[in-house]
Amino acid sequence: ADIKKDFFLKLPAGEFEAKELFKSQLKVIRGKIEEKLNDLKSCQGVLDLPLEVEKLLAQFNLTKVKEEKLVVLMPKSVLLTGATGFLGIQIMHRILLDTNVGLFCLVRAADENSAYERLRESLRKYKIFNETIDALLMTRVKVVIGDVSSPQFNLSEEQYHFLGEEIDSVIHSA
Repeated sequence: ADIKKDFFLKLPAGEFEAKELFKSQLKVIRGKIEEKLNDLKSCQGVLDLPLEVEKLLAQFNLTKVKEEKLVVLMPKSVLLTGATGFLGIQIMHRILLDTNVGLFCLVRAADENSAYERLRESLRKYKIFNETIDALLMTRVKVVIGDVSSPQFNLSEEQYHFLGEEIDSVIHSA
């Protein structure tokens, strides 16, 4: 079936396939869409096709948008490594300004206050620090004191499993 032709939608498959994590999810979604298409083709003229497309999108937590036609919803929380470096601080800045995603930043520091100060120093260094960003930093960013080069980031079993339950996505910029 031709998703673009049949539904006037485009699945950004390249974005999914680039991420190993999404490959299996993409196969499941494609399989379900194929099943649904076969069901819809056998009922042509009987069903409200746009309504069926909306139901299918809702089933997989997908949303139509003007630019992409179809995208996966944003994760609720992200673990960002390398947050104090040039790339990481830029990513953190954009996430804070452009999304409502909760952010966990893995930072090498002695304590939480030192970790937040390291993030502020990086924001200042790259001239993207202001009161708005500072407020977002304090309300949306949770620092995780750890080391990306250590097993389990040098976190306790409890902390590591907590992150595993809380985090939807990881952005590794370390």
